[in-house]
Amino acid sequence: MQEEIISLQKKTDLNLHRIMCLIGGFMGAYALLIRCDNLGSAQTSNLIYLFLNLLGGDIFSFLIRLGGLGLYFAAIEITVVLEKKTHFNLKKYALFAEAVCLLLLGFLPSQANPVLCLYPIFFMMSTQWCVFHGTAGYNSSTIFSTNNFKQFSLALGSYVLEKDVASRDKMILFANSLIFFHLGVVISFFACKFCQVKACWLLAAPLAIALYLVIKEEQLEVVSAQFSAQSA
Repeated sequence: MQEEIISLQKKTDLNLHRIMCLIGGFMGAYALLIRCDNLGSAQTSNLIYLFLNLLGGDIFSFLIRLGGLGLYFAAIEITVVLEKKTHFNLKKYALFAEAVCLLLLGFLPSQANPVLCLYPIFFMMSTQWCVFHGTAGYNSSTIFSTNNFKQFSLALGSYVLEKDVASRDKMILFANSLIFFHLGVVISFFACKFCQVKACWLLAAPLAIALYLVIKEEQLEVVSAQFSAQSA
């Protein structure tokens, strides 16, 4: 019974990771397609442009990008406070925050300042990065793909050379992350083509699935705790 519960927990966690990778890929492509090739998942390019705007004397653009950086930072700090000072389920919080950001995104006109329109994406992707950051004991980002590709490549090389089970499992896990992330990219391409700005609202479906999986996780934890108490 306990082994069955553990197996269900692992399967649920993996499926949740897949869904969040899909959302991360969708939003990465959405930001590029709808907001003039500006990426909202990370701060690398935003920080570079922030300094370039400052050095170039474009104070208005500098302030907009500084605001985006502040929002990304604030999202991280909120998750830290909630984790350390409350007993609130962070995964539920993250899904709620993403739902609010997606609702707002769909109302922002395509002709508005593209960086300013990244603000909701900055907040939701920062939150997602802090809360959904891996599965099966591995740190596997649901909003980036570079490190996932690196880890997949390392595991593939190790498995080819040594044929060990650990490398095979790691390779499969990171392959899952890459597949579902880029499946999100593909879906985003067609969604943005036909729905434009409001394409982000299509993520209501995967968010609902993610919420179902989070609730299922909670239920499995309760059952596991009850079983452990009875076995003690």
